[in-house]
Amino acid sequence: MVAFFASQTTETTPEMPLPRGAADATRLGLFTFTLYSMLAENPAVTYRQLGQAILQAYSGNNRTRPTPLFEGDLDRPVFGMSNADRIAQWAIRVDGNALEIPAGMLHRVSPGAKLAILSSPGATLDQTLGYLEVTAARNLTSRVVPVAHEGLPVIAVADIPLGAYARLTEVSIGFELVVARPQDEAVDYSEEVALLNAALDRIAGDEQVPVNLRFVGVRDDADVKLAVMSEQEVARLVAAQADGPEAGRAALAAEPRVWLLPPSAELSLDDGRRAPSLSLAGATADEIAGKLAENLVTMFRATSLSRLSAASDFSPDQFSVGFSIKRQETGGTEPLPPGVVPVVHPGDQVHLETRNGTSRPIDINVLYIGSDYSIGHMYAERLHSGNEITVPLLEFTSSSFGIERMVVVLSEAAPQTPVEDLSFLEQVGVRQQSRAAGAGTAGFGDLLRDVAGAPATRGAARIGDSSRSKGSVMIFPMETLPRG
Repeated sequence: MVAFFASQTTETTPEMPLPRGAADATRLGLFTFTLYSMLAENPAVTYRQLGQAILQAYSGNNRTRPTPLFEGDLDRPVFGMSNADRIAQWAIRVDGNALEIPAGMLHRVSPGAKLAILSSPGATLDQTLGYLEVTAARNLTSRVVPVAHEGLPVIAVADIPLGAYARLTEVSIGFELVVARPQDEAVDYSEEVALLNAALDRIAGDEQVPVNLRFVGVRDDADVKLAVMSEQEVARLVAAQADGPEAGRAALAAEPRVWLLPPSAELSLDDGRRAPSLSLAGATADEIAGKLAENLVTMFRATSLSRLSAASDFSPDQFSVGFSIKRQETGGTEPLPPGVVPVVHPGDQVHLETRNGTSRPIDINVLYIGSDYSIGHMYAERLHSGNEITVPLLEFTSSSFGIERMVVVLSEAAPQTPVEDLSFLEQVGVRQQSRAAGAGTAGFGDLLRDVAGAPATRGAARIGDSSRSKGSVMIFPMETLPRG
């Protein structure tokens, strides 16, 4: 569903004779008239582009109020039934000869990225006026300069039209995922280990896979440690570490699997703690690379988001963000103090409290990074000067346990711009492929399609559904544990 709103709840929606100045003008709602006008100019746009065009039209008419709002699956084509690739684009800010866009490392924009200059949000790439390259990127903003690219010469800053947009066309990957290769090939599964290493080389050499990998040895520190063993062998290791009985062997598979372990190399077969793994039985290096790449990209995106520097351009008296935990067992609430990693359990809730003490509107987004590398977009809101909000934000589930993080992003909003929406960062966690590749009549490709259709699970669920400027990124870690 997509919803367009003509104003916020504190604003009125104007009606007037439109088109302005026309002899036969009819009294119409400004928002509806503008929406139809922008759609008539270019019907082949996404809902997000249409919303941006409406706000641009308001700004061009010097309207600072009301502020239309847009929610839902905005990256679908207008009145279309199929998903479209997200169009990442931002208004270009000109400050003398300096250029900036309100997007940075958080938006996967890093130095070296290329952006097309377009005269309007709904323009197509064949209408590109020139190109920009990112020279410096912070969490929320980037400096850009005109460059010659794709046969177009360097455009002069003075020739960039007012209200122009920069659309991302080439991504430069700035972070890296450190992966420890599996144990030496002189093991029981030497053939599978050799196939796995060949698959890793294919992934690293494929420029179409959006991940920057650096490989280290099996005993080196790494973000992800790979190990080849069966479920039965994992059960024996877990039992030996705990000095207790093994799990029921009958229900465990003896086939080799590749396990994607955390930096601690912790092993577990318990629900919510089990590391992701993929069956290697009967698979080729290409088949392994296809599925493994999907999980490594998921891990790369989640760890890159976790590594954003916690920084703020706001002083504490300008904008405050606080959290409290409501315990399911007692019903009581307790503040979440900074610098502490609290322990939470399924059924506990997190409530958000914010106050905007600045004179400018501020957009707030809250993201949740699960221990399974899922990313959930929990909240988005624009707070005008003096606004205070207290809302129940999320409730912990039993789908994953471990260290999980809340990421709070604050960004100063310009008048008549869409609310900063970071929902494009959402992703399901790493997925399990349980059946052996090549077993029965189903091929590996069929298994991948089965897995790709698996329902999303994450460690926290929304409670209800809402939706060089100053900015702030704050990261709050917590540990989720089962009850009892």
